[in-house]
Amino acid sequence: MPLTRGVQTFSVPAVANARIYRELVGARIRRARGRKGLNQTQLAQMLGVPDAYVSRWETGKHMPEPEHLHALEDVFGEVLVLCRDNDEPEPRAA
Repeated sequence: MPLTRGVQTFSVPAVANARIYRELVGARIRRARGRKGLNQTQLAQMLGVPDAYVSRWETGKHMPEPEHLHALEDVFGEVLVLCRDNDEPEPRAA
């Protein structure tokens, strides 16, 4: 299902195992948070969500809702969903 924001459309790839996909996105969130020097509590406060949300996203227990995913991308300045076959973060379009 595509996630749309402005002129950008993000397609969630067909992945045989949704848990693995959640874990991959969670790892990207964790790495991006580390690059910004934030802890989970600080990130949660920036997003206006409970601390537990960030933990669940990073461990792959839950996928962020589209509005949270977009907020995360705004904070980190990169696309977090895997739109291609690589696992490298893509810079956000200005």
